[in-house]
Amino acid sequence: MHYPARRMPPLLLACVLLCICVVSPAAAGWAGSTGLNLPPIGGDNGNLSGNGSVFGSSGADPAPSLPAAPDPSDYDAMAAYLVEQARLSMSGSAAGAQDVMVTIYSVITDPDLADPDYLGREKVVKVDVILNSSRGTLGDTLWAYEVDATRIAETLFDGDQKGRTACVAVFFREKAGGDPLMKLVLDAKTAAVFDQSWDGTSYIRLKHWSDAAVSSRYRGVGFEDPSSAMVPGQEIVTTVAVPCDEEAFRNAVIDATADIAATASEMSIQSIDQDYGAVAASALALTTSARTYEEEFSAYDVPDSYEGLKDEFIAALDCYVDAGSAIWYGATFTDGAAIELGNEYLVEGQDALNGVLGGLNLRQVEDSTLTLQSTDLYPDALDLGEPYRFVDSREVNKISVRPRSYTSWGSYTLGTGEDAVEVRAPYGREYLFVLVEVNHIGYYGGGSSRYRTPKPTDFTLITGGDEYTPSQPSGYVRGVGSVYISDYVDKSDFSTGYLVFEVPESFDPEDTYLRAKITGIGTPIWKLSE
Repeated sequence: MHYPARRMPPLLLACVLLCICVVSPAAAGWAGSTGLNLPPIGGDNGNLSGNGSVFGSSGADPAPSLPAAPDPSDYDAMAAYLVEQARLSMSGSAAGAQDVMVTIYSVITDPDLADPDYLGREKVVKVDVILNSSRGTLGDTLWAYEVDATRIAETLFDGDQKGRTACVAVFFREKAGGDPLMKLVLDAKTAAVFDQSWDGTSYIRLKHWSDAAVSSRYRGVGFEDPSSAMVPGQEIVTTVAVPCDEEAFRNAVIDATADIAATASEMSIQSIDQDYGAVAASALALTTSARTYEEEFSAYDVPDSYEGLKDEFIAALDCYVDAGSAIWYGATFTDGAAIELGNEYLVEGQDALNGVLGGLNLRQVEDSTLTLQSTDLYPDALDLGEPYRFVDSREVNKISVRPRSYTSWGSYTLGTGEDAVEVRAPYGREYLFVLVEVNHIGYYGGGSSRYRTPKPTDFTLITGGDEYTPSQPSGYVRGVGSVYISDYVDKSDFSTGYLVFEVPESFDPEDTYLRAKITGIGTPIWKLSE
């Protein structure tokens, strides 16, 4: 996915006078060990920070605290301190970052020479975030980058350092010195339109940053939470203008409408079939297309008589961006409320689109809202404890497989006595123990009555849009029992043991499933919650 950068004078065009590099305390080992899952859309007022970082403390070391704040008059030291303070509460892509580096530039403030977008201020802050390789599904969305970059910008533009901060530029990199995966820049002029919107939770959309660029190497998801985006206090003027006469505008509307309507219609059909994977893919395609068209139409310089229609069309596209984001989330994380929200945006976008089409005497689009019989990702999933019965591929033995129960711990102890070893989950993680039972319930003759039970790796835990395979320890787990192994069961025999998964502490049993791959037979799925 690639979003062309909006034009903006280079950061150093104002003739750098001084460059001071400050390495944050993350370099001394402050960074967490893993990325974060973000809370559900609509929860905690639809933002990422209702419970701060969703890393917990069970079985993990407590989060580090900052040293005493430096002298506020020392801008460079204070800026580095504020960025580190913001980083400790990150809940998006920067959470658990390998490193965060702050570089501060002093720029010319002479009104005849200075960049006017810096509003006469003297300091440019560049923040390089070296990402953790494991960010999870939501942790690698566009939203997750925007949220953390917004928190960094907010700490410098909404406090005592505001009057000296000319620009904040955040670069997300996969490795130190590598090309940025994403760049988000906010200058003082653009920051000013959000002066009344800083609240510690909302975020700035991609289109509202002074300069934004997403590398073609980015393989994340273009999701943006519709309910927590900051609203500019005044219009942000696009400086790039592409001449567009009446005929060109009309043709552009026709082409964009056909594309958007086709994707929305396809998504609606997929929802009738309850194909949530396809719905999520189409929703993402809808968001991506609408965002691209919105940027394209924003740059058009149309005749005065078409300005109103252009604004209405951009508003319609904005609704489709939000519709796709909400529906992608709902289909991916089995959130019915998010899908309903997406439907509302679809209706709003469709109405606005038809208003423009009517104004141009063009054929209007038909209803494309989603029809959902169920919001379960796996509507046919078995209940916890419900057996999946089958006859083996040799048609000799009848077997049943079922998960009986589950429990979660931040740590566990292997072995007994002097040989006991404590195993602690990494920071922000915990261990989920799922008790699995395999029973031999029938023998039909004509072959061996011994049956080899599925391997631990034949089981997969599905939660939060991610899949996890067991990480089976060897030996006896104190307070739990034996871990699950592949073994032989004979007539009237059974085998039981625990599958051990390392999961985020924020995992929700309500949206967690266990899948088994039984070779030559099938792939039963159980809903973990009762």
